Amino acid sequence: MDELVALCKRRGFIFQSNEIYGGLQGSYAYGPLGVELKNNIKSAWWSSMVYENDNIEGLDASILTNPLVLKHSGHESTFSDPMVDCKKCQSRWRADQLPDNKCLSCGSTDLTDPRPFNLMFKTNIGPVEDGGSFAYLRPETAQQIFINFKNVLDFGSGYGRVSRFLPYYFKDAQIQVSEVKPIAMEFQKEAFEFGTITHTEIASSFKSDPQDLIIGISVFTHIPVKAFIEWLDILFQNLKENGQLIFTFNDINKCPFGNNGKYHYQEQSEDSSNSGIPDKLDDVSQYGSTFYSQDYIIELLQVHSNKIEITRNFIGTHDAVILTR
Repeated sequence: MDELVALCKRRGFIFQSNEIYGGLQGSYAYGPLGVELKNNIKSAWWSSMVYENDNIEGLDASILTNPLVLKHSGHESTFSDPMVDCKKCQSRWRADQLPDNKCLSCGSTDLTDPRPFNLMFKTNIGPVEDGGSFAYLRPETAQQIFINFKNVLDFGSGYGRVSRFLPYYFKDAQIQVSEVKPIAMEFQKEAFEFGTITHTEIASSFKSDPQDLIIGISVFTHIPVKAFIEWLDILFQNLKENGQLIFTFNDINKCPFGNNGKYHYQEQSEDSSNSGIPDKLDDVSQYGSTFYSQDYIIELLQVHSNKIEITRNFIGTHDAVILTR
């Protein structure tokens, strides 16, 4: 390693940071060739991870992080190592990696007491230093990508095929479920302790608090086109600014009844697809299988927002949509 570092210094890839002032241990500055190499590696990684994957979007979060993010992620309490110093040779070790509490360099047992070595950097924000004005430099590049939504609604949640997993992904979020079947709402309220919004087939009757995220998996795949358009408008109105609506639709190219035109609706009793559930929707005018072309979906969504992402072949005949307000 020493030879590699020396070579990189000679060739201008890296230099010791603040070298004329004695440097800073563990910190290096990129030289002209180092900058080019770093940019090439970053560009190759970005191309492989983002441009070549339809379901991944790029994001560069701020370096400063709200302390609550790292508190709820567990970093604030666990992102530290117990360190000890050898009083004889001055070397430093992780306490949990020393067999028999002996220094790995000299074998001495004369060690300091373990002290927490925090791996996060804390800084103050604003002109006054006090306990309430600090933030952390992000310890992980991806940390801020996965900040929880505060309000999440599973629309058309049924008996919890999706909603039962939401608490694992959106910790500390207020999760609500909405379903046309009262018995399904009661089941989820008792089994998962979710907040519930019972509604009818009439979209205009739907009322909810503003949501950060609304999920509708395998919902619009089963209602007529007119009802889909009405629900799309109502749900979009219930999104907060920058909130997201995620839903699936059947790809018309996979329609077994023909794939001509913008959409196809096939009437179907729910009894034929969900046997064993006691509260069926038997009105075939309100329940069936609906297939859409991607162009028509985009046409409908652009009325509300141009921030549209579509993932093809999400599952089975379903494509997935993310619409951002």
